[in-house]
Amino acid sequence: SDFTIEDSIFHNQNNSGNQHGIYLASHGGVLNSNIFVRRNLLYNNGGLPGDGYTGMQVNGRTTNMIQEQNIVYSTAGVGFSWLEGITNSVNRNNLSLNNEKGLINISTYAGYEGSSQGGCGVANNETCGCSVLSQRGTICAYDQTGNIVEHNSSYMTGYREGDGVANANRPGIEVGRQSSCTGAICLSKTNGGNTFLNNLTQVNNSANGYAPMWLDDITSPFSGATTVMTNSLTYNGGLSYVFRGPTPTFTGYDLSTATSIMPSFAGSNQNADPKFVAVSPSYWATPALFNLRLQSTSPALAAGAAISVSSSYDVVGNIHPLNAPNMGAYAGFVSIAAGGSFFGGKSIGGGVRR
Repeated sequence: SDFTIEDSIFHNQNNSGNQHGIYLASHGGVLNSNIFVRRNLLYNNGGLPGDGYTGMQVNGRTTNMIQEQNIVYSTAGVGFSWLEGITNSVNRNNLSLNNEKGLINISTYAGYEGSSQGGCGVANNETCGCSVLSQRGTICAYDQTGNIVEHNSSYMTGYREGDGVANANRPGIEVGRQSSCTGAICLSKTNGGNTFLNNLTQVNNSANGYAPMWLDDITSPFSGATTVMTNSLTYNGGLSYVFRGPTPTFTGYDLSTATSIMPSFAGSNQNADPKFVAVSPSYWATPALFNLRLQSTSPALAAGAAISVSSSYDVVGNIHPLNAPNMGAYAGFVSIAAGGSFFGGKSIGGGVRR
């Protein structure tokens, strides 16, 4: 608890045996709090292509965490992963691109409940279960609720970042229980009660028709029932689906039917091309060509919901207006659609406003 990670670079954890760029854990039922992760650059992490490790994972009971103004790209998994008990925390003004599994995954899994996947067992002098939470390494599911994910921009190419193999079945945002979550404790926990607003999520999954957001629960409590999504834009090459879920049927939902799975899905959401300055699936091997600033014709300009904080800085340090801000991680727009670095002319670290 009570620490900050800022203005740092984490990169090239992309060899055999490598894992996450940043890994923060709280096991044994301990509650971590007051954690700030901001203005960091993370790239080429997550192990080998297909390994699925993340740019930044938080695993275990954590509250009052803020992740902001981070840039995460070319990762073998998802940009941000919240597992097993993240509550009342914020992920905002981050840039996620060229990652195999999109922007963020908020999910729960079995952990020590009836299995040894967490590394428990006689050899480790630990009981495989969630009844003895005082064990040093106990990993168990807790509710993940009260969180805000806002003002992020995410682009997926549809290819694995390391080798260009087609990866056309992953969402930009994924919420729900993982397949191992079959025990009574894990099934009783919710990944609902979270708010998504002012986000831009573009995927390139047209081959299989997958939606930009997945809601993965098989049984109640369904995450979508209490999730709020407003003033956000999703895009998948003109396909109509904005959600798929819940598993196993993975029914598709468009703007007109989304409220049947997410009653709080707002009419202010859009399914449209965000008009990023420079993006292409062919950039999977050359991420420096991406520029996720908005063109002057973007439907995301001034289409965001009013923000609640007095001064919210975008990913490169510009202030979002309090009323009618842009959707996504960048304030303002670029009048001419030209290529260029996704850093937008400012460097990570000391060059970004605090």
